[in-house]
This record gives sequence, structure tokens and C-alpha cells, in this order.
Amino acid sequence: MKALFCTLAFFSLLFSSSSLMAKDEWFLKFEAIMNYRLDDTQARDILEEWVGLHDEDKSTYLYNLSTEELFCKFETGIRYAEITEITYTSGVVNVRMNVNEDAHIYVTFNRKTGKVIHCKASHR
Repeated sequence: MKALFCTLAFFSLLFSSSSLMAKDEWFLKFEAIMNYRLDDTQARDILEEWVGLHDEDKSTYLYNLSTEELFCKFETGIRYAEITEITYTSGVVNVRMNVNEDAHIYVTFNRKTGKVIHCKASHR
């Protein structure tokens, strides 16, 4: 009986401490708005944390902040977006966002630092 109690106490402590550590991970703020349609302002605010935005005429261009390489163009600007997937491992966090009806944006972050490792887009 004592062994059972000790085992239960150990696992309770183990899971509660790992839950506490996970609650302050920087990327969990995006889980709260996953599958929620963001308006143009909200979408731009989030994208600006990850990539560079450049507006020219009615078009909006996304570029990698470290390489300054353009990787996506929205001819009618950014009207709405939705974070559709967040996956993470011990080293990286992957986020997929649908923007307008045009594209999927994929961003890979360093889990520890939150810095963008890679970003790309594909047409829907």
C-alpha cells in the first residue's frame, strides 16, 4: 500500500511540474487563438512577429527577416488569417497559418529562443 501511495505521489508530482513548465512556453499564446479567424489587423500583428511585411500598391509581400528574401505575395493584401496547426518537439515549434484564400504560411521556430528558423509559403 505504501509503495502504491509513493508511486501515485511521484507521478502526480511529475505531471504537475511538467504541466507548470509548459504553461509558460512562449508559443502557447498561439494555441489560444488556433482555428479562430483573425481580421486583417490581427493577422498582420502576428505575421510581423514572425516575418517582414512590405506593402506596395495593393499588394503585400512577406519576407524572411534574416535573409530579406521575399517568399510570398498577396495581390489584394492580407484580409484575414487563421492558425490551423501548431506542432512541437523538444527543439522546434512548427506553426501553419492560412492567409486569405491564397496561401498556407509555414514557420519553424527554435523552441527555446522563439527565433524563426525557416519560413515558407504554398498556394492553397
